[in-house]
Order: sequence, then structure tokens, then C-alpha cells
Amino acid sequence: MSVLKALQGAYCIDAVWAAWGDAVDARFYLGDILYDIQEALDGDFEWYCRGKLTRRGNPRHPLYMQEDTEFKWFPVSDYASYWNMRTCVMYVSKRELRNIGYRFCAGGT
Repeated sequence: MSVLKALQGAYCIDAVWAAWGDAVDARFYLGDILYDIQEALDGDFEWYCRGKLTRRGNPRHPLYMQEDTEFKWFPVSDYASYWNMRTCVMYVSKRELRNIGYRFCAGGT
């Protein structure tokens, strides 16, 4: 985050390009980093993505778009809230539901 703050101090940052693609879904820590980035960048700036979001709702990675794809405004706060909720559900469904299901099926508490 110190690099982001240094860049912001050296340059006038007024736009951020969101372009991480669906790989973010496999890396839970990236959602927390998104909050850190939002906090690290002070000032008045807007987030943008290029083209349509992926089927999973993530901003498309540049490798998977045409060169002339237009930028459009990206609601990063809404995305971060939704991503955090989705990540919690994915974490619970993958790790905890098996244990919960076993306890209910086995008659345990």
C-alpha cells in the first residue's frame, strides 16, 4: 500500500482501472486487498472497467477483451460489498457445510 500512496503523491490519480477477471474468486485475500486499496487512495477518483463484466460479475481482465473495448464506470463499493458476502458464502459452503451436515445427519449437536 505504501507504493500506491507514493504513486498518488507523485502523480494526479483521478481514475483506477479494475481489471482482475475471474481469477479473483480463487484468491479470497484479494477482496481484503480491494478494501485496503480503497482506503490507501485518498482523494476524488473514479473506478472504471472495460466492456461487460464476466458471467461471475468481475471486471474483465485485458487478455480477454478486444483492444478497442470502451471504458465504463465501475461501482467498486457495491462490488466490494457483494464480493465480500459472496466470499463468505463460498468459504462456508466449501468448508463448514460438510461438518454441519454431518452433525445433523449423525444426530450430534
